[in-house]
Amino acid sequence: RYLTISRLFRESRPAYSRAYIHTELTGDLTYFLLYHTNTVRRAIDEFWNFVRKKRGEREAAERSLRGWNDLNLRQRLLLQHALKDSAQRYTAEGHMKWHGITRLTALRDLHGLVERNLFLKEKRGKTFVFRPAEGLQHRIKRLPER
Repeated sequence: RYLTISRLFRESRPAYSRAYIHTELTGDLTYFLLYHTNTVRRAIDEFWNFVRKKRGEREAAERSLRGWNDLNLRQRLLLQHALKDSAQRYTAEGHMKWHGITRLTALRDLHGLVERNLFLKEKRGKTFVFRPAEGLQHRIKRLPER
């Protein structure tokens, strides 16, 4: 979620030192600016590689969901949404309104995901909140198709 470049600066300390010394000796900022530009470019490249890797993992997990015949469409949609946004929290009321189903059906859907260790259930005040379990993508891949 963040583009960090401090690690790249630490890893390339000798190049930084050369650019700094050259700038101090000549008064020409070109080498110093090129060093920083290249470091930012490397950070952006690493970021896009990370995004591609995560997208591939998410798509693989979504493909593996297609083989789960004992999950209903609402549960598969909920898992697909959770794969895209792991910080999302779900309630029976929200699930009920989104799909136009009864509260009991919404609770069955959510509890079914908890029973499969794909979601966790927490109590917040008087309401139960459901959230994706840690490592949801890997959990989906490990479970056998049904």
